Amino acid sequence: MVLVLPDLWRQARHGWAMLEMTRALNGKNGGPGNIPTWIVGQLGMSCLVMTVLWVAGLRFLRRSGRPL
Repeated sequence: MVLVLPDLWRQARHGWAMLEMTRALNGKNGGPGNIPTWIVGQLGMSCLVMTVLWVAGLRFLRRSGRPL
């Protein structure tokens, strides 16, 4: 909460510029047609890290001689 308060204070003092920018970008790039693209992008960003951990875990299991 302490880390978020300065940003909230700044946004309130400057007319919530972040919300205005989000509205402008959504009007230009948003809409229902871009939802699949957004979902794929989110999965790509989060799954990349998880894939690295998953492969490392499989390599560990293979080297340890334990059955999968």
